[in-house]
Amino acid sequence: MKKTISLLLAAALTLTLLLPGQSVRAEEAMKASPWALAELERAWAAGVFPEEIDPYRDDCTREMIRAEFAAVTVRLYELLGGKLHQSSSFQQLHPHPFTDIDNYDYDIREAYGLGFVNGVDKERFDPNGPLTREQAAAMLGRVCEKLYGTLPEAEATTFEDDGEIDRYAKAAVAHLARNGVVGGVGNNAFAPKKSLTVQEAVVMALRVLETKSWLVPEPSPSPAESMEPEATPAPEESPAPEASPTPEESPDPEGSPAPGETTAPETGEE
Repeated sequence: MKKTISLLLAAALTLTLLLPGQSVRAEEAMKASPWALAELERAWAAGVFPEEIDPYRDDCTREMIRAEFAAVTVRLYELLGGKLHQSSSFQQLHPHPFTDIDNYDYDIREAYGLGFVNGVDKERFDPNGPLTREQAAAMLGRVCEKLYGTLPEAEATTFEDDGEIDRYAKAAVAHLARNGVVGGVGNNAFAPKKSLTVQEAVVMALRVLETKSWLVPEPSPSPAESMEPEATPAPEESPAPEASPTPEESPDPEGSPAPGETTAPETGEE
């Protein structure tokens, strides 16, 4: 009897250690680059990783796919206080136009219904396609907009390859770069079409979680407010202090290429 109880307790402990959002497993090493380990451990403890990825078992230097990052946006939104769609049936989840996902792709459907993701064209989400830097920035920007309001418009960013950043991602790239979430890959280049590894993408999401107070867009004064100089903004309307920018010329972690990583092709309207 005692042996049976011991075996059951050991099995329960093993299952607990495999659950996302648990404490760091000190006896194991994450399969990631040294620069990313500290932030990935915090991301694991916070529950940022999608259920499909266990950084202690899976290679975090491989490319992240679009379906996995859609799941990251849903988790990030919930961690930041957002409310998810409640449904007792997958059939009742948000309708979508995609022909390449099924009713059990919960996170994609949830992310689409919340406005975090689009398709690569009118009918395809491309769930197994590589995630590019500008796609990730756009998705994270939409999470911020859902929670905090519309991002400031940006005609251009400060990156040398600004002309290669698609318009749909421009405001998000500018906002996240200004607040230290993303940076360049060297020579002040953003490399918008470059694919992201798991560790790079998860670190970007973690930085949004940890710098959320900086990511609230500054309110734009209305004409009526500008005509009343005696009025002072309420405390909650005061713009949050901007983060100190990181050196643009230095390659940031999420821009560091992983072995075998190649530039992903342009994928349309994401």
